[in-house]
Amino acid sequence: MYFSGGLIPVYMLITSLGLYNTRWVMVLPVLVITFNVMICRSAFEGIPNEIFESASIDGANELTMLYRLAVPIIKPTLAVLTLYYAVFHWNNFFSALLYLGKQDMQPLQMFLRRVLIMASPEVMQKMGGTMTSGALAVSTLQVRYVSIVVSILPIVTIYPFIQRYFVKGITLGAVKG
Repeated sequence: MYFSGGLIPVYMLITSLGLYNTRWVMVLPVLVITFNVMICRSAFEGIPNEIFESASIDGANELTMLYRLAVPIIKPTLAVLTLYYAVFHWNNFFSALLYLGKQDMQPLQMFLRRVLIMASPEVMQKMGGTMTSGALAVSTLQVRYVSIVVSILPIVTIYPFIQRYFVKGITLGAVKG
């Protein structure tokens, strides 16, 4: 959890599994994040055992207790973890940079990264920009601001639907010490 196997072994594993230049390379390596599993586990441990005992006396099997009791109780935690995964996958451009060589498969974050690099004042001047330095600085600043708005827009639209679960889910699934 605290350190990975390293960039080179992970790259070799991805290529040997045949995931290079596939869409699965963006999903499978980060499908389960250990910290999120620990949060979910502590949320399950926070459910009183009396609820499960009562359900088993009433004749519920393990799957019924899981889907009808445990999952609705930890729904705030699951909503927060869903938001964590969404933000992580939305912001993840490094995996695409390493594992996706085809530009048509790369996510929006890679396009925004290219736009920001091309809009930097150094690149603009090297390309023979004829604008004055003040106008060049203003135009590159505007490109950066537009890129920021485009990159945060989907998360900002999703967040209000999950916000009500946020504080409750974090405190419910927190590691108790």
